[in-house]
Amino acid sequence: PETKKTLERMKNMRERCDAATEGPWYYHNTDDRFFMNVECISTEATEPDLEGGEKDSHIVAATLIQSDIEISHESHRWEEDGVFIANSRTDLPACLDALNDLLDLLRRIVETDRDYVVDGRLKLTSVVNEAAKLFKANK
Repeated sequence: PETKKTLERMKNMRERCDAATEGPWYYHNTDDRFFMNVECISTEATEPDLEGGEKDSHIVAATLIQSDIEISHESHRWEEDGVFIANSRTDLPACLDALNDLLDLLRRIVETDRDYVVDGRLKLTSVVNEAAKLFKANK
């Protein structure tokens, strides 16, 4: 039951990743004449000008809008939150890919490769060594 929940959760995470604006995303700490300070995440590496139009249409989220603080979290971790949000766009899909690769490896070992199974049990060291090779190959 717990494995089924985990697989369903992974499926839901993948669906949210696929539905979100394409990445990569970039964190920006801007200083402009309109907002004085905006910390935001956008799909463009160049800093948005926040004067309307095409350049700021790439913003996907903001962690601080300040001209007197208008939008802010009490932790005041605007930069840390922005960096996390920006990187999560590529980090989470990469983690899900790695987990899927590992699950595929385990399935393959259990179903086809009897060298890893002794008396119905997995030889853990062999599996770990194969998983390590897989992750090194994906770097």
